[in-house]
Amino acid sequence: MNIKIIKDRIRLSHILCIFLGSLLTMYVDVLFLHGYDSSTTSAIMDTVMTCTAVYAIVKVKDWYTDKINEKGFEQANIYITLFHEAKCKAELLHLNISQLYEHLGVQNLNLSDSDYQKRLSKVEELHSDYRDHMLKLRSHLEILRVWNLQVHPDKEKKLYASIGHLHAFTVTSYDMIQICKDVNGMARKNTWDFKNISFKNNYATTQFLPSEWLTSWRELFKVI
Repeated sequence: MNIKIIKDRIRLSHILCIFLGSLLTMYVDVLFLHGYDSSTTSAIMDTVMTCTAVYAIVKVKDWYTDKINEKGFEQANIYITLFHEAKCKAELLHLNISQLYEHLGVQNLNLSDSDYQKRLSKVEELHSDYRDHMLKLRSHLEILRVWNLQVHPDKEKKLYASIGHLHAFTVTSYDMIQICKDVNGMARKNTWDFKNISFKNNYATTQFLPSEWLTSWRELFKVI
């Protein structure tokens, strides 16, 4: 642990000071005790080449770090896009489930109703797409760590709360779809009325995202 602490504290300036100090001692010894000859010229050229190589390594390291950070923020942009797509998918799913229920009304369900089957198939497809999208959203957050990015600590609570609302809608929307499969019209209405308040509230929470996520989303993340 002590070695790691010391390693983390070492800067390029420290290395250069040691490097120049060693060279100064060596050249003083060569020039004043042995004189200037072809070996000295060769040593100077080797030193120049070494300095050039060290400089190139430092520059490449900085370039590589910048590229990593740039790629990381590209992934962060994708993540925020996925977040807003989830919001839109939740809106579309809520609309179609509500329309399916309104189509049924309080009448007993006729399983041979082609319009009902078409609407039911559509909401189940939308729900499956939304569920898969939420899995992608949750997993993409882990991908950001690969690119040395993480959610800023003071933004983390809001972010995870919003993810929680979006994920909860996966469950509540599924429950409402199951209600629409009830053959008994009055039983279906009673169950719908009982759960509809939480369904609406849960949907509403998926639509309210902090305005900063639209304008200054980069501030949500920091380089590790």
